[in-house]
Amino acid sequence: MSAPAHRESPVSDYLSNLLARIFTRSENFVAGRYWHLETLFLAVLFSVLFSAGVDDRLYEVNNNHYYPSYFKKIEHPLLNLASQYDPWTHDAKLNFRLTVPVLLHIVHWPIEQRWILPVLTAIAICGIIFVSCIFTTRVTGDRVCGLYTALGVSCTYMGSFGFTMYYDAIALAQLTLAMLPGLHWFFRAVLVFSAAFTDERAFIAAPILLVQSLYSTDPNAPLRPRFFRADSLAVVGGMAAYCVGRALLVKFAGLSSPMAGTGFGNLLANLPYYHAGIWLALKGGWLLIFVASVALWQRREVFLLLFFLGAAGISIMGGLCVEDVIRSTSYVFPALLVAIFLISRRDTAYALRCYCLVAFVISAVAGNYNIWRSEISWFQPIAVKVIHAGLQFLLSPFVTK
Repeated sequence: MSAPAHRESPVSDYLSNLLARIFTRSENFVAGRYWHLETLFLAVLFSVLFSAGVDDRLYEVNNNHYYPSYFKKIEHPLLNLASQYDPWTHDAKLNFRLTVPVLLHIVHWPIEQRWILPVLTAIAICGIIFVSCIFTTRVTGDRVCGLYTALGVSCTYMGSFGFTMYYDAIALAQLTLAMLPGLHWFFRAVLVFSAAFTDERAFIAAPILLVQSLYSTDPNAPLRPRFFRADSLAVVGGMAAYCVGRALLVKFAGLSSPMAGTGFGNLLANLPYYHAGIWLALKGGWLLIFVASVALWQRREVFLLLFFLGAAGISIMGGLCVEDVIRSTSYVFPALLVAIFLISRRDTAYALRCYCLVAFVISAVAGNYNIWRSEISWFQPIAVKVIHAGLQFLLSPFVTK
């Protein structure tokens, strides 16, 4: 009996050729000497034009994104804001977010120059994109994967410019930098410590970094020696130093820790937004976490799998315990980079390119939103705003007032 004739598959052939063309053009793009900076520029441009736009909302205080309490803290870092503001307010919760105020206080930054905070936030967002690209390139050995990761990150909440208030991007930039392979353990500990003092949510997300440390050596080695490596102890040490430092500030500086507006009550109140709060935190990045989880399961690394999912889950649950849902659940971002690291130890560069490309496309199509209490708002890309303004102008003669 003769073998069946080969049947052509136009769809699979088309997809294969399309991927080949995309990969070839991507390779050409990242072939230059300054491809890192070119990738950063492309990612920022894509985020502004097609993903989340730029935060152009005006706040009631001097048309500035930041409340006066931020600048009071810069002028007097040890000022107990909880004694001046209601415990339910965001202002009162700035007491232990000290990294930025202390640094600006040390350099005697004039508090009337309030543009410094949004500028620092924009720099931090660029830092998140840039370091994510460097991280991916180092762990995968492939520049194209770094390109797709940077584009994907620019489509996430933390990697976009749709909302530039608060210290979130600055805290997450420190955690992202702490994940760079080859970074000295001391600087890793300092970055974890300072990130926690930038925003408490970084402290909750820090255990995700331990998965990278525990898996960075031979996965077949006993778990205990891996835990006592310098990289692992640096994360634990940075978190412990934060706890000690916070306790000392309470005892000797009189700073209080207002917890009003957080906790189990919000966890129940946010029940209708669980799906959106979890999904929008990473969007296409969840694909990478799924693939990484499968890789750990296939290697029978059950403890690391449970630790990875547990650390990411705690960060997500912590985000659902506050009113600012998306900006809090998005602190799970380090799990995306850890997932890329785990996948790189198992799959080929071609497979990694496919995963990162699909994750980017999903994130780009999904759009960026903010969830605060019962309000859900869409961060409109500049292209959408331009098209909307153009349609309004063209249709205005036909609209009756």
